[in-house]
Amino acid sequence: MRELFESKVVEVVEEFEVKSGIKGLNFEFQEKENRKEKYYELVANIPTSMLGIMSNNMRNVQIIISLRKTQDDEIYYDAKFEYEHKDGGYNGMNVMTADGTQPVRGI
Repeated sequence: MRELFESKVVEVVEEFEVKSGIKGLNFEFQEKENRKEKYYELVANIPTSMLGIMSNNMRNVQIIISLRKTQDDEIYYDAKFEYEHKDGGYNGMNVMTADGTQPVRGI
């Protein structure tokens, strides 16, 4: 299964860049495991210089694209930001729907 995901990395990153408008990040392919199964993510660290005024408040900012396989061997993904606050604590938010087709929209 790893080979399937690795073969789609460039395609997923290019599609993410088009849909998100965020370009030029270096994504690292990572294999992880929970109690049930192995799963795969693309992780990019975002330089604080890209954060503008928010760089005063955040550190260790990452975009994580989680890759999943459907029953018919297609791939879908979702994307989220995770970050630490400089004064302590951490947070995150989803930025793209689970199938990767649309940005997450607020209420």
